Amino acid sequence: VLIANCSPYTYAGSLGLRMTVPAFRIAEIGYGLRAGWRGRGLATRSVRPVADWALSRVGIARLELGAAAANIASRQVAARAGFQFEGIARMRLPTSAGGRTDEARYGLMPPG
Repeated sequence: VLIANCSPYTYAGSLGLRMTVPAFRIAEIGYGLRAGWRGRGLATRSVRPVADWALSRVGIARLELGAAAANIASRQVAARAGFQFEGIARMRLPTSAGGRTDEARYGLMPPG
């Protein structure tokens, strides 16, 4: 995510989309913002159009999103972007301390 209102362009974060199960047209979207850019709605405004594009133009049948269960801000982005909470995958994510933590899983499908 590059912010055009800054001169020169400023790196605010990233957003990625990757196919996870190509045979079933399942993809995953992920995002992250640098600390100084959080809380401004940038993640939601970035995730939603990419999700819409993936579902309507690319032909993705199911778009998935995961966030650390304790990361409330990231989970709120998922909900505001239209993803439905599907459950908790216990101890799915590694932590920087060498342990593991739960992941909240979300899904979004094309309308209809």
